[in-house]
Amino acid sequence: MIRIIKSNSPLNYALMFVLMLILWGFKFYYMPTPIETYEVSNWLIPKLPETIFLKYLSAAVSFVFLYFFAVIINRFNSRLVIVENGYQAPGILFVLLSGVFINAQRILPETLASFSLFFAMMRVFYSYKNTKAYSNMLDAGIFTSLSILLFHKLVFFIPLILIVIFIIRPIKLREIIIFFTGLILSFAVGVAIIWLWGNPTLFLSSLESAIGTKYSYVKYTSLSFIIFGPVVFLAIVSLLGRFIINVHRKISTRKFQTSLILILATLTAFFASPHATNESIVLLFPFLSLMLSNIIINAKKIYVYLVFWGLAISILISQSVQILHYLTLY
Repeated sequence: MIRIIKSNSPLNYALMFVLMLILWGFKFYYMPTPIETYEVSNWLIPKLPETIFLKYLSAAVSFVFLYFFAVIINRFNSRLVIVENGYQAPGILFVLLSGVFINAQRILPETLASFSLFFAMMRVFYSYKNTKAYSNMLDAGIFTSLSILLFHKLVFFIPLILIVIFIIRPIKLREIIIFFTGLILSFAVGVAIIWLWGNPTLFLSSLESAIGTKYSYVKYTSLSFIIFGPVVFLAIVSLLGRFIINVHRKISTRKFQTSLILILATLTAFFASPHATNESIVLLFPFLSLMLSNIIINAKKIYVYLVFWGLAISILISQSVQILHYLTLY
């Protein structure tokens, strides 16, 4: 299996699809009602009625979206060389991670925010060799604001993106101004839409609630530790692996991976806090898949086996526990 992950073959995309079908099998077969969760207040994604058709539609759309998200991660890695000789490894690992939490296998603000955050980062990465990166900075600002509109607590990501820009390229004041222009313009469009077609008072109250709500009751349980503990542990391992694995890297690759370490460490700390929903685990997946693929490709064989099979076994145990939990409720 590890040899297949390290290979560069179009068949790996078929493997990704099959793995997703297996890991999402219970969701499509049983279609359980989401449990032990608080819905994130969001005016961009209305809460859908709990009908069988809409639940299947939500799961199917999310399945297709995440599959293409995995393909996009591979494409960005191939073009930017974030992990050298990574080929389809990041996408395969992303697909495996999508099976961690059954509750998250549906349309969620966190999933869409994860994509827009990742896209914002990639636009910054693409600016590495550009003399002028105005369009990159504008796109990064727009996608960052979209992430915040989808999941308001990601407002802390603004200074993080600025730090990443400082790491990737020599800073220019005009580019920073353009980044904030994209950020502010997107917020202004959102406010205008709410003002014209929404309920501003209701939006402000839901915004205050969304930012202030804590999820301790559903975060720190034995079930949560079984499901999310291995993912958080692997995130820490992948962060350490960047410094322990001693291989020659291009300057651009070093800068990209340093940025990913900063992003992943911040998102992991955020997820471990009581301010993040359980579904916020999906925010880690694109960045974690890249850093785990760095271990799979470059570490010694024994560590590769420990990381990969540790992930696979933890997903198997996690899914089994979740399925038993669902079956005892319904």
